[in-house]
Amino acid sequence: MEGPPALPTEEEVEGMTFGMIVEKLKALGIHTADLEEKKDAKERLLKTIKEVHDNIATRRQPGKITKTLQQAISENKKKREGLTQICNSILEFVDSMEDDDKQKMEELFGQDLELQVILENVRTFLQNDDCPILVVVGKEKIQLKIQLKIQLKKQLKKQLKKQLKIQLKKQLKKQLKKQLKKQLKIQLKKQLKKQLKIQLKKQLKKQLKKQLKIQLKKQLKIQLKKQLKKQLKIQLKKQLKSKK
Repeated sequence: MEGPPALPTEEEVEGMTFGMIVEKLKALGIHTADLEEKKDAKERLLKTIKEVHDNIATRRQPGKITKTLQQAISENKKKREGLTQICNSILEFVDSMEDDDKQKMEELFGQDLELQVILENVRTFLQNDDCPILVVVGKEKIQLKIQLKIQLKKQLKKQLKKQLKIQLKKQLKKQLKKQLKKQLKIQLKKQLKKQLKIQLKKQLKKQLKKQLKIQLKKQLKIQLKKQLKKQLKIQLKKQLKSKK
């Protein structure tokens, strides 16, 4: 089993770069996300080294760490139980809400946010004994509040990202469906217009042909009648002339 990381001297810290100091702080389990300048990082590392040395020299006693950890675990469990109870209370309240109130809540948080699902996931997370919110730093200080906030933030961010993805997918599907419907309507309209035009053209052509045929037949009949009448008249005239 590896022991704790070696502590540098003040002279060694002075010769370190900003990156080296940050790495050393991380190795000691110290929060570094808010550090931006070497001066602040150096002060934090020197302070941590001093606390560790002071702790070794004046405060560390046999069984003290075990006792501190036991107290921390107990407090950690109580806080997780308290937070779990809060989740239970909220879920019970949501379950007991009237449909109208639930609808208002959906309008407030978004219909697809699934607040109940998020709370249930957080509750499950808190009930897990492996819930990683216990951290010992420096003089065995327990940063329960900070770690819990980070974990809850991650959990909520994950759930929100998931719900946002579902929402975007749903919206995209809806928009795509709407767009396709619109395009289909336009295409169908064009197609029907084209077909109607073709059918109308055929119909008009057919009607025109029919009318023309009737007209020609009628004209032919008239002409034939005139011709026959004329021929008959000539024949009759010849016949009368021959009798004389």
